[in-house]
Amino acid sequence: FLPQNQFFISCSDGRTVLNKGWCYRVYVLLPLLPGFEGDISTGGGNSIQAILHFTYRTLCRGEYSILHRLKAAMGTAWRDYISICGLRTHGELGGHPVSELIYIHSKVLIADDRTVIIGSANINDRSLLGKRDSELAVLIEDTETEPSLMNGAEYQAGRFALSLRKHCFGVILGANTRPDLDLRDPICDDFFQLWQDMAESNANIYEQIFRCLPSNATRSLRTLREYVAVEPLATVSPPLARSELTQVQGHLVHFPLKFLEDESLLPPLGSKEGMIPLEVWT
Repeated sequence: FLPQNQFFISCSDGRTVLNKGWCYRVYVLLPLLPGFEGDISTGGGNSIQAILHFTYRTLCRGEYSILHRLKAAMGTAWRDYISICGLRTHGELGGHPVSELIYIHSKVLIADDRTVIIGSANINDRSLLGKRDSELAVLIEDTETEPSLMNGAEYQAGRFALSLRKHCFGVILGANTRPDLDLRDPICDDFFQLWQDMAESNANIYEQIFRCLPSNATRSLRTLREYVAVEPLATVSPPLARSELTQVQGHLVHFPLKFLEDESLLPPLGSKEGMIPLEVWT
């Protein structure tokens, strides 16, 4: 189950979590930051903070968030079922290593290597309630299948869905430099662990070299100011930074779920963003 989306916001307060013990994986890919004006090194603008507020409220903050409900139902075992990540890349600019996030703007969902939804709707209420924004999507259900694997067992996957998912995973994981990478089975333990390890390793390398934002190390505006005040390795020692960057594989990094978690990210009531009805943000 792979959703790639520009936003991940919902006001749903459904509370039921069913745990039948099946091997089931959800790979969520989101932009590391909203595509709005603002300097994230100073906390971002009101628009950025508002979108972050509702994204984090959906994902992990508050009793109705996805991860809170999963933790209540199964404790730390939720980590066996869902991965929340973003994408990042690096290059050279002016003779120095630089890094930038890859802004995910696609609206794609791939389920069971058999069904694909591709459309214009974001994962938010304004796109999905059916009575607000006008959206268009196609549902593709494969009629042609080919042999594949699912949790180690033989599986008849849809030809298009499988090829699309493998192509996406190949780009994300840097399969062009790893010809041995087996992308057939998306839910087996080995592949899920590889995905998680690569996201963690890449995120740590980028943080070490560039002190990237957003970061789990900056849980308040105070720690954010202290964090950006330290020169990154890419500036202090470009040759060493380039050497370390050779360890980056693909583009996958973990989404920083603790970024500014000690701050209220809702716009101030006196700001123009604060005067906008909350429904606009969701």
